[in-house]
Amino acid sequence: MIKEIFKKYGDNYIDRFSDNIPFAHIKVIKAIQDCGTEASGVITSMCEQCKTLEKHYCSCGNRNCPLCQHRKSQIWLDKRMQEQLPGP
Repeated sequence: MIKEIFKKYGDNYIDRFSDNIPFAHIKVIKAIQDCGTEASGVITSMCEQCKTLEKHYCSCGNRNCPLCQHRKSQIWLDKRMQEQLPGP
């Protein structure tokens, strides 16, 4: 999974090559590293019956993140498949 690769090697990659890669790439690496963690934000909810608090970690929302954009890309693909003309 790309997130695990970025978590393991992303910081070293940025340290080594930051002078030769666009800032936008660094931003994407950092966003994917933080996706679904406290760094991306936390929403707390409480069960009205048992009063248990639950933390829900926010996603990064970056258009390059495979976790965040998977659902959107599936919806896009489904729409394109409906537009496809019949035939082999």
